[in-house]
Amino acid sequence: MSLKKFTDDRYLKMAFFIGGIYDILLGVPMLFLPDLTATLLDITKPEPMFWAQVIGLFLIGIGYFLLIATQDVRKFVFIGVGSAVIRLGYVTLVILSWFTIGIEMGYILVATTDMLTAIILLVPIVLTEDVSWKNLWRID
Repeated sequence: MSLKKFTDDRYLKMAFFIGGIYDILLGVPMLFLPDLTATLLDITKPEPMFWAQVIGLFLIGIGYFLLIATQDVRKFVFIGVGSAVIRLGYVTLVILSWFTIGIEMGYILVATTDMLTAIILLVPIVLTEDVSWKNLWRID
């Protein structure tokens, strides 16, 4: 059984857009309102709050690059793959932490949405025609 490959880029663009908006919507409150974000997610406030703000800045950066990549997704498909790999790494750390030290439900919630966003990014990349691991890192 063969999966039908996408021949246009609209699914890639939509996936990059969703990932970028998600990262920015999560990153802006973490950067500018870290106390409120910790309260809304019902997690212990990190000490110092600087680290929550660093993560917020990181998320805004990833979101920005995903949104810029929507201009030419074939050229910047590596940004989508990198973003998905980072998300899957975060999910792995949350699962390991849950089993070993126990963590708060807010982290589980964010990890769940990150896993969904990683899937949203990876499926169109895998199913888009002419996108392969061989040409993934080539920038023309």
